[in-house]
Amino acid sequence: MKKELDSAKALVKQGDLKAALALLLPVTENNAEVNGQLMNHAARLSDLSKKESMGMVSFENANLTRNQIAFALIELLGSMDTQVTAQQKRVFISYNHKDAATAHRVKEFLVKAGIEVTIDSEAMVAGESIKAFIEKCVRETETTLSIVSANSLLSAWVAMETLNTFGLQLGQTPKKFIPCYIQPDFFDAGFTDRAQLQLNEKIAGLAAIIEARVQKGEDNLDVNDEYSRLVKLRNSLGEIVGRVRNSLCIDISNERLEANMPKIIQKIKE
Repeated sequence: MKKELDSAKALVKQGDLKAALALLLPVTENNAEVNGQLMNHAARLSDLSKKESMGMVSFENANLTRNQIAFALIELLGSMDTQVTAQQKRVFISYNHKDAATAHRVKEFLVKAGIEVTIDSEAMVAGESIKAFIEKCVRETETTLSIVSANSLLSAWVAMETLNTFGLQLGQTPKKFIPCYIQPDFFDAGFTDRAQLQLNEKIAGLAAIIEARVQKGEDNLDVNDEYSRLVKLRNSLGEIVGRVRNSLCIDISNERLEANMPKIIQKIKE
């Protein structure tokens, strides 16, 4: 509907009222009130065209009537646009940048289905705080769609997005969390233990850097945040993996992506 509204606005601005009405009438058939208003405008425009062909109306009066119809359509289109925007589903795609190709394929399917998508590569402003961006995206969208892989489950930023969504699932306006996996590694019972070992190695490496700098009296700000995020991820990994395993996690690996996207879209629109 959004696409048709934008096209109709352009046609009205160009003065092609007949084409704008022809575009809008079929897509408003399920809205009797709006469709009735459009039919009245179409009938008025048709009547004007007949009178013009018979020389029954002056040029000035014809222009006046067309302008009246155009203004009425602009007002109606504005109201419809507001309603469509309010009803449109909004999704935040959470992913690790190593899985960017899959994230953008998912985005294309969602946009085609009329879903508004927020993805960091397009929505994040240069210089914006990553933490603030994540919190804003999770808060302002109804659904967080998490692309699960070994990469994402070892990403402190993706963990923050996941945990923020978990927290908001219990709020006054609960958020949806839809996990979609590229690799099924996390289903293995030993996955969390192996992942914890990798995280412990990273944490130990950062701890060594911090300790060395403290001894030399140097600043640690550039590594402190990363250290804290990784510790939080390590402490939360069991919860995250457990929640993902116990959710309806949808396979989007390779050829399964296209086959399973209708399920994801249906879940978002429920």
